[in-house]
Amino acid sequence: MIEKNGELKITTLAVIGIQKDGRYYTKLMDWVAENDSEIELSTDKVMDGNCRLHGSSFRGLLEGSREITQSSHKPPIVLDKVLNMYYFPVESPIKKTCTWIAHSHVKAIRNYPNNQTNILFHNNRTLTLDISHPVVFRQLNKTAQYRCTLTDRIQKLRPIHKLNAQHYFQTELPHAEIIRNSPISSFDYEE
Repeated sequence: MIEKNGELKITTLAVIGIQKDGRYYTKLMDWVAENDSEIELSTDKVMDGNCRLHGSSFRGLLEGSREITQSSHKPPIVLDKVLNMYYFPVESPIKKTCTWIAHSHVKAIRNYPNNQTNILFHNNRTLTLDISHPVVFRQLNKTAQYRCTLTDRIQKLRPIHKLNAQHYFQTELPHAEIIRNSPISSFDYEE
């Protein structure tokens, strides 16, 4: 399970892997710098704990993402579709110091000298990585495609579920009259 302060939130910008003195740590970079935290867990454990918190496993989300993206290397994952909590790794996701970036918070990526990439977040915080710009750029685009694919699937299913639900509430349910007149029978979906 997740140790104290290891839970990713919608304000989490990055999950940064650190190794020092033979131990693994994870820095959680938050929207507000004062809320940054560091815990003594490797990033793969932090990500697995958060996946389980959202009803899946790290391995399961990686395998599902590989299937959808048709990519065997560094697949992005989604912790929560509703909250747009999509993360992409900048290295192998099973590496204990892999850094994960929250896709929805990225404003721009900039090429820095010496094979480094600077990530600019929407709140103007930055993170410089020892990863080449083309690698981060590919990961950013792969995650965007993954988000679009999942969003399209949900959008295509909404009308079908709406019709099924309307039919269900208009048939022979016990107390159908009460249900038909309840606020939940309007089947309005937020877009």
